[in-house]
Amino acid sequence: FALDVSSSMPDDLMRVRDAVPALFDAARALDAGARISLVVFVDDVLVVNGCDPYATSADLTAEIERRIAAAPTNLSPLSGMPNRDCVENALDAMFDAATTCTWRPGAEHTMVLVTDDTFAERPRVLSGEWGGGIFVMTTYAEAITALSTRAIRLVAVAQSGAGDPCGAGVSPDVGQGFLTPYMDMTPIPDATGGVAIDLRAVRDGSVDLGARLASLLCAP
Repeated sequence: FALDVSSSMPDDLMRVRDAVPALFDAARALDAGARISLVVFVDDVLVVNGCDPYATSADLTAEIERRIAAAPTNLSPLSGMPNRDCVENALDAMFDAATTCTWRPGAEHTMVLVTDDTFAERPRVLSGEWGGGIFVMTTYAEAITALSTRAIRLVAVAQSGAGDPCGAGVSPDVGQGFLTPYMDMTPIPDATGGVAIDLRAVRDGSVDLGARLASLLCAP
């Protein structure tokens, strides 16, 4: 999992939390050695516990609960810097998860990224308009390459169109790169053999996130 843990995300993180048992059960039914790890991001990225896998769904659920509790502070998880813009650093999260985590040879590799906003490419500085800020280290193409070369398919749980108010305005298009092309480049789920799931459909209950993710583990 690569999870946006900014202050707009607690309700969505609760839905991820509730999906964890179904995903764990489906993964372990397919492969007793299946591994699930966690990366969290706001403006910077934290590879939780060095990307060590969680032994049980209860362990991962407890970690997500901690992230839900911390989200209202709106601090980046690695530096503790305040988040002062809508954009979150999904590209660095994907790149760091792909390059830092250990992906088993011969296993199916899936990254589930959940976010309600858009991203920026290098050399953008996030939350930098008020001084300081965090540099984005990854380009869109580099994120695709990092995933593709490791045979990681991206399942993006994201929104289309204008984003929700974030306290610093509204992003005009939060679906680009996830549900729609980004600057004429293929959406990352399509480029990696993954899929996009409409976050708004998860919110309104028309998509059961746990069941949907479990079904994707069995998909070719």
